[in-house]
Amino acid sequence: MIFRELPVAERIKNVAAAGLPAFEFWSWQNKDLEEILKAKEETGLAVATFIGSGGGAAVNPAERKGFVKGVADAVAVARRLDCKRLIITVGHEVPGLSRGEQHRSIVEGLSEACKYAEDGGVYLL
Repeated sequence: MIFRELPVAERIKNVAAAGLPAFEFWSWQNKDLEEILKAKEETGLAVATFIGSGGGAAVNPAERKGFVKGVADAVAVARRLDCKRLIITVGHEVPGLSRGEQHRSIVEGLSEACKYAEDGGVYLL
């Protein structure tokens, strides 16, 4: 998001004043969702996307359950904000795990997470 020196609601209002149709932000867990929703409604802007992963890294089989829960939670937030797209990050390379194991973990994690996205009408990017 731009205007990072401002509070979230003011950022959104500045995006509207700049004539843009939508805004995005990174993590939702550290944001006041009520504040975002209110600013969104006041400005008429759409939420283009936000980071929809958190709670674990899909690349790591030991964290995959947390990854899937993080995506499921983000889908619920996306629905609340009428956002149709979530940016999904899978985590950094895990030393000691083969690339094949990491790839398999990512595929399995995304396959599970897609069920929540599909049910919520949200695309995972």
